[in-house]
Amino acid sequence: MIGLRIIHIVAGVFWVGGFLFLTFILIPRLRALGPAVQGPVMGSVMKLAVPAFLSAAGLLMASGVWMALKLRWGVLDSFFNDAWGWAILVGAVLTVLAVLMGLLVTRPAMLGAAAIGASLQGSPPTSEQGAQLGALQKRMSRASHTTSALLVAAVICMAVARWI
Repeated sequence: MIGLRIIHIVAGVFWVGGFLFLTFILIPRLRALGPAVQGPVMGSVMKLAVPAFLSAAGLLMASGVWMALKLRWGVLDSFFNDAWGWAILVGAVLTVLAVLMGLLVTRPAMLGAAAIGASLQGSPPTSEQGAQLGALQKRMSRASHTTSALLVAAVICMAVARWI
């Protein structure tokens, strides 16, 4: 059980901490430096960050489910008889929503922006491409902030579950 907790906590710290760093520190700073810097840096970072975050999320969810079942295996019918079970469920749902937001909203927008950026090959974007890039960046920003809120809420649920 200690090994599962270590995996769960380390994966969560890596995923949530890394995501918050990207969302609130790195991406805004790169955006301020302009597309000439932002594009190559984000392209390079996201090639590693996306699979790393997805792997951490998978480890987090698998270890969390395993621990919850291990703790309550003989009494699964009483899982929701106390606040612990509800807090764990809410945290798990928020975590799944965060993963889905990343996969279904952020990633497609990021790939679309990367495709437009690659097609430019050093030339400035047309007004239409600029508008598309702006819309995709806005979508990524909103999705990243929403995902951050979901992740922080999930962490809070998990952190307080034992004491409520």
